[in-house]
Amino acid sequence: MTLSGRNTYLRLVEVADAPLIVLLRDSPRGRHLSPIGNDAGRQAEWIRAYKDREARGEEFYFVIHHRRAGDVGTLRVHDVAGGAFWWGSWIVREGAPTQTAVESFFLVYELAFFAMDLERGRFAVRKDNLKSAGFHRRFGATVTGQDDARLLFELRRDRYAPLRPRLARRFAALDAPCPPGR
Repeated sequence: MTLSGRNTYLRLVEVADAPLIVLLRDSPRGRHLSPIGNDAGRQAEWIRAYKDREARGEEFYFVIHHRRAGDVGTLRVHDVAGGAFWWGSWIVREGAPTQTAVESFFLVYELAFFAMDLERGRFAVRKDNLKSAGFHRRFGATVTGQDDARLLFELRRDRYAPLRPRLARRFAALDAPCPPGR
């Protein structure tokens, strides 16, 4: 499975991506993600186990690939149930082209809301990650709860839908338009 935007595409993670994932998550930008350690061998084992969940359609872990800059990040869709999904493990490396994060955001919601026909996207943002929390609020996400360290957000398809045409004009692949909306 590959999801293509104008400048970026998401491809499923492979075992060979373990060093990239460790590098990204061990970088300063990775401080907002759950720590995984710096052992690429352990990450490769985790990916092997994940591939079983992927085959069952339970989880999808993507490498964010920019057409000019190469592999620049990751994101993961998981816990798909009851018309909802969680997503996270979202990291875009320092120095990646500026719109890569927004384009990957567009692609994950196109997958979940329109290809998978889900209604609600859920995710957690660490309370000290003000930039990420502000980003999600600007795109219509609302806080649904919190714990000691994180804000829990939800973005509903009906709140995303009005943004979709503008995002599609900027990020949809020219040779593969977005599927029709609701």
